[in-house]
Amino acid sequence: MANIGAATAIWVAAFASASCSSTYNPPGVTGTGGAAQVGAAGSVGHGGGGASGGRGAAGAGGSGTVIVQPDPGYLWYAGVGLNAFTQAQTSASTDIGPYVSVSPNPSPGTFHDLVFDQSGRAWTIPTSGNQILRVPAAGFGAGANPAPDLVITSPALASPQALAFDPAGNLWVVNFAGAGVGIANIVRFDAPGAWSGSMTASPTVTIAPATDPTSMGRFAEGTAIAFDSAGNLWFASVSCVLRIDNPGSLSGAVTAAPSVTISTGEAYSSIAFDAQGALWITGTLNGYFALRINGPSALTGVLQPTPAARVALPTANVSFPGGMAFDMDGALWVVTSSRIVKLASPGALVGQVTPTPAVQLGIPVSFAPGLASHLVFRPQPTGLPIY
Repeated sequence: MANIGAATAIWVAAFASASCSSTYNPPGVTGTGGAAQVGAAGSVGHGGGGASGGRGAAGAGGSGTVIVQPDPGYLWYAGVGLNAFTQAQTSASTDIGPYVSVSPNPSPGTFHDLVFDQSGRAWTIPTSGNQILRVPAAGFGAGANPAPDLVITSPALASPQALAFDPAGNLWVVNFAGAGVGIANIVRFDAPGAWSGSMTASPTVTIAPATDPTSMGRFAEGTAIAFDSAGNLWFASVSCVLRIDNPGSLSGAVTAAPSVTISTGEAYSSIAFDAQGALWITGTLNGYFALRINGPSALTGVLQPTPAARVALPTANVSFPGGMAFDMDGALWVVTSSRIVKLASPGALVGQVTPTPAVQLGIPVSFAPGLASHLVFRPQPTGLPIY
């Protein structure tokens, strides 16, 4: 695993080995089962929710067959396995941890990032091997032991950290050490959705910083990538966020020429865009926060914008804030090393605020997320720049 600076130490203890399996049971929980629910004749019965998180007994299915179907994964992240909370779990705070945990077989058990493509397939980065795995959608079913249907290796992969698809279906990858020790670069693989098996691929584009200290510093400890609604490429490093316009026109080896460079003097970890086009950034300096910058597409040059909102995140049991996702209702979810928090109506927040999270989901150490991991909803909400 790449050395990602001081912030990395908080994750080391979390990267214990994980079994290569797919399970839909809450880890280490023996809660009392809820009351059985009775299905109509010929229907499927479902168990009630347990008082301490255990699953209830199967419902009586009338004259039909009684089948218990586990809830599918809904809110996903990568770390020690590929993990998900069910939609039912996200409706209220809980410390049980994710019901769903998938570790592709074979794999090292720990992962940097996770994205889904439009076909519902998962793309993920193991923490070792300089490779990218794709798991078919069927690999996330009950009882599955998923094997990747695509393994991408490349001389251009150097401690890959983060993934994102562009509107054309091309895959962009942030390499933590692509341009030197701890200095990132960004590579693009065109139309990998049609690939299968084991592929040794060459990127169509490699974006790297210039060799002067300022440019190199802007690519130091890069961990995040995202696209806005116009298809512009955004990249976050520990000290700044860059925008590269019209990235689809690039080819070959390219020296980064960002249209905008944002820095507020804080340490960043992840970026995301809401349905209104605002840029959100998680990070830390004095506490843990999520920043909202309105109208980022209109920004140019090197600047220190005043965020429209600086949202303080809960500090109890938090080691570092990471990836974000917006749900269909526009609520913002932020993952940290110990929990996922839901912030309702984030677009209405103004100035320096400390909102009370609407939901907090506890994450056991054995399921800890990776620093570079996106939060991902499956199925993905519409109306967001997620490709």
